[in-house]
Amino acid sequence: MSLMDRFRVATLPGSAKIRNKRPAPFSIRLSDSEKKRLLDDAASAPLGSYMKATLFGAALLVRMRRTGLAVEDRTALAKALALLRDVREKSDNYAFLTTRLRAIPNEAQSSAITGPSQ
Repeated sequence: MSLMDRFRVATLPGSAKIRNKRPAPFSIRLSDSEKKRLLDDAASAPLGSYMKATLFGAALLVRMRRTGLAVEDRTALAKALALLRDVREKSDNYAFLTTRLRAIPNEAQSSAITGPSQ
């Protein structure tokens, strides 16, 4: 069955598939002080996971970020990479200038560096 045929079948009014929908999420309103207290108690754990563990007595699983690095570590890494990029740009410019100077004949090179001779 081609993609167009599948699309036509899927969009027919009588052929709509009944999907099992997830139940709506549970929401709770908290005052600023209540939310701050929960965040302080949860430390670095996600708030939803902390609340489930507290309510149902389950063990709280601590998740690591994908990189495994803290925010401060990632900030320091970004700064270090920026410094390396600047150093590379400067060395690329230096390499370009030195090759340009090597391409100039010796007389022109000396006058280009010291200025025109009189």
